[in-house]
Amino acid sequence: MERPCRRYGVACLLCLLAAGCMQFPYFLPELSYAPGVDAKCRGDQVHVFRVDVTQKTEFQEGLKSVSGKVVEFQELTRIRTSADGTTSPQLGVTFASGWRYVGVVNFTSSSTEHGVTLRFYRPGYETIAFKPGEGMRELEWRKAPGLDAQIKAVDDLMRGPMLNKSKKAITATQVLEPGTKSAAQREALVFGAGEYERLARDLSATDPEERDIRADLLKEARRLRGLAEGK
Repeated sequence: MERPCRRYGVACLLCLLAAGCMQFPYFLPELSYAPGVDAKCRGDQVHVFRVDVTQKTEFQEGLKSVSGKVVEFQELTRIRTSADGTTSPQLGVTFASGWRYVGVVNFTSSSTEHGVTLRFYRPGYETIAFKPGEGMRELEWRKAPGLDAQIKAVDDLMRGPMLNKSKKAITATQVLEPGTKSAAQREALVFGAGEYERLARDLSATDPEERDIRADLLKEARRLRGLAEGK
């Protein structure tokens, strides 16, 4: 009786593989690298942040449709620059993991990946973000002449480009880690809140239009300060 049972077991396994029903875990090393950069300005004029990204993706594939979501967690660390604004290279050693279906139809059902990016913030200028895996390039500072542009510069510092957004994903969300994640993350959140508050101070509390913008800036600053405390 042993042989028939074994044959049936092998046959079932082959059927599952043929139908694409077998799901296997994977665990792979990752190496993330961001080059050293000359900020093209004095070190006291620019604020440079390393962003460690953890991206979690989940997919469900049906016969006629695909549903999925991407959630990206971001942790910022300020990088100290030299007097002439030069940064040191940044390296990250992590592991990617997830589950993959193997058979006639092969696809990854869930994954966790990591990456390292850089963001350069200079008050009065647009924020510059290095995308993951991007090689060495010179910074080109562009003025942020108006209030809207300066607000966007702070927004871009706190919410940068995503690591890798699949076209299959229906929803994509970025999440700033709380300040309890690390002292560096808390410092970054407090810095962002301070920049929103600085812009709000230049706005009138009585003018109807400026009052609303001021209230929005202060609300975002309170959110970041609360997040810095883990709230």
